[in-house]
Amino acid sequence: MAETSSPEQPVSVAKASRLMHGWIQRLGAIWVEGEVTELRVRRTTAWLRLRDVSTDMSIPLMARADSVQRLAAGPLDVGQRVVAQLQPDYLFKRGELQWRASQFRPVGVGALLERIEQLRKQLAAEGLFDAERKRALPFLPRSIGLIVGRRSAAEHDVVVNTTARWPGIHFTSREVSVQGTRAVPEVIEALRALDAHSAVDVIVIARGGGSTEDLIPFSNEALVRAVAEAGTPVISAIGHEEDSPLLDLVADVRASTPTDAASYLVPELALEQRLIEAAREQATRNVRRLLDEQRSVLAQATQRPVMASFDAVLDRQRAIIADLANRAHAVTSQRTHAQRSEVMRWRLRLAGARPQVGGLRRELDGLRHASRAAMTTRTHAEERFLSGQVAALRSLSPQQTLARGYAILRAPTGAVITAPDQVRPGDELLARLAEGELTVSVTEVERFER
Repeated sequence: MAETSSPEQPVSVAKASRLMHGWIQRLGAIWVEGEVTELRVRRTTAWLRLRDVSTDMSIPLMARADSVQRLAAGPLDVGQRVVAQLQPDYLFKRGELQWRASQFRPVGVGALLERIEQLRKQLAAEGLFDAERKRALPFLPRSIGLIVGRRSAAEHDVVVNTTARWPGIHFTSREVSVQGTRAVPEVIEALRALDAHSAVDVIVIARGGGSTEDLIPFSNEALVRAVAEAGTPVISAIGHEEDSPLLDLVADVRASTPTDAASYLVPELALEQRLIEAAREQATRNVRRLLDEQRSVLAQATQRPVMASFDAVLDRQRAIIADLANRAHAVTSQRTHAQRSEVMRWRLRLAGARPQVGGLRRELDGLRHASRAAMTTRTHAEERFLSGQVAALRSLSPQQTLARGYAILRAPTGAVITAPDQVRPGDELLARLAEGELTVSVTEVERFER
């Protein structure tokens, strides 16, 4: 039950620390699996750091020295995978939380393989290994994504054998740890980066064999699921025939070795050239055979009796076509002659009307001249009238009044001052002049009688 407290009745630091210690003690012990990455033994106490086998995370532990030194399989060592019984503890004097380990059990290869087998059954039941999920490899990828160990022979084997089959093929490589605790997170990160690369059409995860313990990262559940979720086809090229991590089952294609992966990545250029040449020769033979068959059919057709009078048939058709052409020429000539006669008649009519057209043109010019003169006279009269109106308006403009030395006074509100009653001594006013403004102060107010 939570301790009752309030701002008026707080608990002491010591009591709060003891309460935390009691709550932590009631949590109980748990079994945790990890890899020992640090180990220091001092007389009766040992300090360790236990690292997660799948992610880059670790926790510090404290244990009795004999619990890490007197195991049946021998003392614990850095790099060893263990299962530890841990109890959370709260050091109430220092306000610190720590893990205390009471037991350690080294994880053997047999136990690891048994766990991998259980995981295989689970993932198979989920359908991650189904053949329907396998993606087809591209015939000729633009770029091959390659995930390999740093300066590894596996990278050399894949690159050399692939370029031997198809010179000039492009690789996008990512070097990672291929064993130990960093292998899984680094391989997953590289896989996701290559999967997002727009030019990478296929990804190869390669490692040149190793012991069963070395290949355990390639049976990690997180890595297997990452391969299943990738959108790019993946080739597994891990180890040799006797090694079969779960990565082989989820990958779209399994290559027994990195060298074998080349045969799945690209076609063999020399073989493709031979196939193309063979196809070209076969096509040439087929075309020649068809031509020979058509020549034979044509020769047989020309030997028939109906073909003997073929020239006479052509002569009759030529005569018909010539007759039609002559008729068309005659009709066209007649229509052209009639159109020319009509044009001549219109030309004669226009020639007779030319004197009348000249008189009308002179009359039109006179009217244009008179119209222009009238418009000019009217425009000058309107300009003189407008000038007079403008002068009259300017004489009535307030601006002309200001130009004669007068001013317009306005209050700060913008109201025009027309009477002394609107101001008092000390008021500031704005005086508008003909060419500017002044701020003036009222010192005395006096009214004039009209």
